[in-house]
Amino acid sequence: MAILKEQLELIRSPKTTITRLTSNPRAVFVGFKHIFILAVLYELAFLLWALGGATVTMPGFLKIPEDRYYFYELIFAIPVFFVVWIVAGGAAESSYARFCARASFVTNQLVEDSRIADKEKRPTQGEP
Repeated sequence: MAILKEQLELIRSPKTTITRLTSNPRAVFVGFKHIFILAVLYELAFLLWALGGATVTMPGFLKIPEDRYYFYELIFAIPVFFVVWIVAGGAAESSYARFCARASFVTNQLVEDSRIADKEKRPTQGEP
């Protein structure tokens, strides 16, 4: 139930939730828990499809026999979830470091330029 509460908090107030999570030293484990629950739900879906005798609707990227496709999905789904989670986190972190640092510099420079321009435009106390 805590996972559902955390997800609803993230939807309701993302800034406060993310701020709370960034200050939490166990934030990685919170993310791990959420990803693991999603992976288990996918595993259950694959298991139901495999037991139900579902056929593959599209040819796979890898040449896996169609009758064993969902068996391999059961084996590889959870590791793929975690690899994608780590890669996405790394990409987000590196893009933040690259673009936000630059954006904050540009924003600070624009703010400083506008302050200088405001001082130049303002009349001094003795002028009309």
